[in-house]
Amino acid sequence: MTRRGNARQFLLACDPERLMYLDLLRQYVKLHPLLLLGYCLMSNQVHLSAIATHARRAGWAASGRPKNLFAGTLASA
Repeated sequence: MTRRGNARQFLLACDPERLMYLDLLRQYVKLHPLLLLGYCLMSNQVHLSAIATHARRAGWAASGRPKNLFAGTLASA
């Protein structure tokens, strides 16, 4: 997963902000079925490598095939 700042604006401008982000991420991982494999924090973007550990929440259809969780949200006009 990638999260970027709009127009390359800073998301995490300083160490206290990065530490706060990591603390919130740690809390989220404890609350939800998510296996965090790795992360990369930069000033204007965040990269997360994660696996949803519960199939239904991961967006898998009953047939066992993946479905697009972002269907329709990223389509161009």
